[in-house]
Formats: sequence, C-alpha cells, structure tokens
Amino acid sequence: MPKLEKKSLPVERKVFAKNLKEARLFAGYTLQTLSDKTGITVTYISGVERLTYNISLDSMTKLSHAVQVPLYALLNPNFNKFWDLSNVQEWLSYKNLIDQIKPASLERQLVAENVKRLRKEADYTQQEVDELSGYATTSELERQLCNITLDKILPLAHLFGVPLYTIFQLPPTESPLL
Repeated sequence: MPKLEKKSLPVERKVFAKNLKEARLFAGYTLQTLSDKTGITVTYISGVERLTYNISLDSMTKLSHAVQVPLYALLNPNFNKFWDLSNVQEWLSYKNLIDQIKPASLERQLVAENVKRLRKEADYTQQEVDELSGYATTSELERQLCNITLDKILPLAHLFGVPLYTIFQLPPTESPLL
C-alpha cells in the first residue's frame, strides 16, 4: 500500500486519526489489544493513526466498535467537547445499539440512508452525484453494496455542504433505523 503525503491529506483524515488514538488510549488499549479486538493488524492501525494509510468504512466501523465510541464522534473535530468519554449514559445507549446489529451494517446503513436523504434534499439524481463528486457508484453506496473509503465519502460531504461526521450520524427520528 503506498504511503500518503501527510500535507495533502484532508483535515477529516487527521481528525479521525487523532480521535481514534485518543479513544484507544482512554479505553486503555494498546495497538496490540485493539488489533486483537478487531482482527486488523497492528501495522495497519498504527498506519491509520500516523496518517499513512487510507481507511475503509468497514475498518473504521470495527475500530469504533472496539473502542466503543460512535463513528460519527470519531469524525467530529470537536471530539473532546462533543463526545464525553466519561458519559456513561451516552456510551450505554450506543453500546446497546451496536450490540443489536452486526458489525459494519449499522454504519453502512447510516451512510447509505444519509447520502440518499442529502441527495434528495439537494434534488440530485444518483448520476448527478456521481458526476459532481467524482464518486462513480452512488447507487451501490445507497444500496450498501460497497465498502467505501473515507477519501471517497469526503467529496460527498463537500458536495452536500455538510460536515463529514453528519453522514455517519443517526438520521432524524422518523428513520426506520430507530
């Protein structure tokens, strides 16, 4: 896997790496412990934290579940203010949710539903989103058929004019997910 130039990386990648490391350390996990919990190699996790590797949605999900912090919180630049790691109530509600759903399926479903909702709010077709964002498989993303990387989701957030972490949040309460 090619090394990435840190200077040219989107700030969102840097935010995720910093917040993941902070959550891992708060949980008292070494890189090896996190590797054992996720099945992701120590080298890869270290590379994600050091910004040398791009990361897929499924890998981000495994890591967020292991450190027991919602993925949208790990993507929020105001992580320390936004996600109080000592907030037991918020942690328990998230843990109950992920315990009921198989790993990766919640985040794939959230991303799919949020992208579809944002696309419709912007009055774009899937083809228009593909053309405007440079992402060629919006229909596959909305049907949860692909494992997308963070660098592929970022242009969608920019296209819709929303912070990246909002694509990973629970949608409004009328959602069938709730």
